[in-house]
Amino acid sequence: MNQQVEETQLGQMLNALVAKLGDAEPQEVSNTLWACAEFRYLPKQLLTASGLLDKVCADIPQGLASTAFARGELGYRDEQLVSDLLEQFLRLASRGMHSVNSRAFTAQTFTNVCWSVAVLDMRQHAAAVLTLVQAVQPLWASMVPENIRQLY
Repeated sequence: MNQQVEETQLGQMLNALVAKLGDAEPQEVSNTLWACAEFRYLPKQLLTASGLLDKVCADIPQGLASTAFARGELGYRDEQLVSDLLEQFLRLASRGMHSVNSRAFTAQTFTNVCWSVAVLDMRQHAAAVLTLVQAVQPLWASMVPENIRQLY
C-alpha cells in the first residue's frame, strides 16, 4: 500500500476520533493505531487520550495485539500502557483459552504482544511476558516459523 496521507489530514482525523473516543468501537481504535504504525505516524493525541486504555482493553485479543504492535512499531514507551495491556491480555488469555472465544487467541496475537515488549527492550515486563507464555501454552502447537522468529 503506497498511499500518501498528509499529516494535517491524519492529525485532524485523530483529533476527531479522540473527541468521540467514548462512542468509537474498540476495534476501530486499535485498527487506527495499527494504521498509524503502518504510516509511521506517532498518534500522540490518541495514545495519550483519556479513556484509550479502557477502549482498547474492551477489545478482543487481536485489538490488544494491534495496539501493542503499533506501540512497538512506533517506539512509543509508555510504562503504564504496556503494563495494562499485558495485564488485560493475560486476563483475557486466562479466561479465553478454554472458552468459545479461544479462536481469538492466535499465535500471531501472542507474538505481537511479546514482540512489542521486546522491541523496546522493556525488560521490566519480562515476568509478565513469561506468565503470558505459560497462560497461552496451547498456542505453541500452532506456531509457525515466522511466529517463532518474531520472538527472537
